[in-house]
Amino acid sequence: MWFFLSFAKRPDQMPPERAQPIEHPNGFREITAARVTTTSGSAFSAAASCANHLSEFEIIQGDEHLMELEIDHGVQGQTHDFRPSLPLVMNW
Repeated sequence: MWFFLSFAKRPDQMPPERAQPIEHPNGFREITAARVTTTSGSAFSAAASCANHLSEFEIIQGDEHLMELEIDHGVQGQTHDFRPSLPLVMNW
């Protein structure tokens, strides 16, 4: 399921009266890249194809379901693989 919120803004671009705390205790600032791997052999939907044109986002077909997130451009050189409990790999 894909959705788009045309009115949404980044948390750090909200007006002060609507701002929420955005400081994370471990120092993470932002998600700088995301890759979603799907096992579906069929063609991507129009929405998925459109999303695949966004910078720092990619959806691909592969052998397993997986989401890979890059935090702060991976400057700390750290990685955590949550598999097999969760199909998620984080790089920061």
